[in-house]
Amino acid sequence: MFFSQRHMVPIHIFKPTRTQQYINWNSNHPKKLLLGVMKGFIHRAHILCGEKEDLMEELCLLRNVFISNGYPVKLVKETLEIAWEVETLKAVLAGATCRTSESERFL
Repeated sequence: MFFSQRHMVPIHIFKPTRTQQYINWNSNHPKKLLLGVMKGFIHRAHILCGEKEDLMEELCLLRNVFISNGYPVKLVKETLEIAWEVETLKAVLAGATCRTSESERFL
């Protein structure tokens, strides 16, 4: 990982022990927990990826990983779409908050 301007840029170097296996959809865990795992990984990608290309690559990887772990394709796609809207809104609001507080310091 290295820093580019103000963001961390992940370099996709994975440990040899990374298996891409997470809690399978057909396991006996509550579905809310399984959905939370997926949302957590999506949120992490939005936080760590500073460049749009890196984010899209990471989200594509996550989509494939969760589908291969038995998650319904429709659920994965819907969750990614909703997360995109939510994370974009968070970024816009965070940017507006930062700009407001920065301008207030100079008044």
